[in-house]
Amino acid sequence: MNDSEYQIAQFVDELQRDIGNILEKQGISFDISKVSMPITENGVFSISNIEGVPELLKGQIKSAEAGTKLDDIGRMLLAVCDYKRINKTIPRFDVSMELNGGSIYMN
Repeated sequence: MNDSEYQIAQFVDELQRDIGNILEKQGISFDISKVSMPITENGVFSISNIEGVPELLKGQIKSAEAGTKLDDIGRMLLAVCDYKRINKTIPRFDVSMELNGGSIYMN
């Protein structure tokens, strides 16, 4: 995994956790792998173009003040969607562990 993929994978994990927690409180499930941003005719990329995120949350992200957690979430969403649009997939961390003789081993 190169540096760019690693950064996107970090964003993916953080977004899945943070947006998942926000929406879970409203009884809505969230799957970052279903989020996408289609190309528009005028090439404008904005939170409004992202699919897979409820409109209410997109509105809150769009109106968030710079430097806030919601602003960070918006920037990470745009980066993940742009990466997915170009590469047709998103990188994920894949860690597997094994318990053997009382010790944990990472594969």
